[in-house]
Amino acid sequence: MLLACLSCTSFTAFITYISLRQAVIQPTIEFLAQVTEAKIEQSNYWFNQLKADFKTDLTDTQIRENAIVLLTERVNISPDYQQAYHHLHKRFSEKYQQRLATSLITNSGMVIFSTDPDQEGQYRPLQNITTYFKLENIDDLTPNFYQSATDQLPMITLASPLLDQLETRVGVLTIDLNLSDLDQWIRQPIKSRENLSELVGKIDSYLVGKLSLTTNTFVSHNIHRGGNQINTAENSASIPTLKSDGINRALGMETGQGMYLNYEQIPVLGVYRWLPAYRFALLVEVQQAEVFHLARFRAGQLFIGGLVSTVVASLCLLLIKL
Repeated sequence: MLLACLSCTSFTAFITYISLRQAVIQPTIEFLAQVTEAKIEQSNYWFNQLKADFKTDLTDTQIRENAIVLLTERVNISPDYQQAYHHLHKRFSEKYQQRLATSLITNSGMVIFSTDPDQEGQYRPLQNITTYFKLENIDDLTPNFYQSATDQLPMITLASPLLDQLETRVGVLTIDLNLSDLDQWIRQPIKSRENLSELVGKIDSYLVGKLSLTTNTFVSHNIHRGGNQINTAENSASIPTLKSDGINRALGMETGQGMYLNYEQIPVLGVYRWLPAYRFALLVEVQQAEVFHLARFRAGQLFIGGLVSTVVASLCLLLIKL
């Protein structure tokens, strides 16, 4: 009889756990979908602000005139050259949260000015990895995600031509994007009044891009998450690829949701989106352990209560028999 009671208690607790678990899955997925839409808006805002600032630079007459002086004046000790250089340095040294560096590159590929001193004097020709566009197309550009040849980190570089009075290209103005700032922007918790708001601080939101046919990684310069410590001097030359069912599907241009193992092989509930405007995958996930802890707690309570009741009842019967 004791065995039968224990079996019944275990079965009831198991059914309760499954029922409570199933009841919370759909609301959680719907909540993650709402968070995903908010993250898409955040990414759009970040890129739109970036493009607006760059557009302002490209249409600024003083920037254009001083840039042309640097690109056409070969004597870098001349007063005009020095004045133009200092003007641009002061202008672009203002804090740009979304930029790592602003640079001027000649048609031959030499960096003659940069807010990153290490780039000046370096050979940096425009390649297909650079997102090259004309001013009138700035709102329609799709950024190229690539691996830097110098530090091996993920990069996005925007470049636009600078024209002289004869409409001849004399060089390009480039900006290297601060992908870590974008990453932090996307990972910020959002405010919520939903019943599942206790999950807000436990949700992981991140962007993943393709560096090559075989390598997927975070859209960030600080590309270590959990056990994936990839941004170090020892192993920065080799970036391990991130894989999960959500990442693979999203980078396959799919949109969906489900229960799967994330890139750290941890069970999660997740929503994934393909962002064609940036060619990124956006993933919003929460660990299943966080979602199902209440179901486990209730089932555990039921099992322990049933177990205690069974033991007490068995002791009472034993005492009666004695």
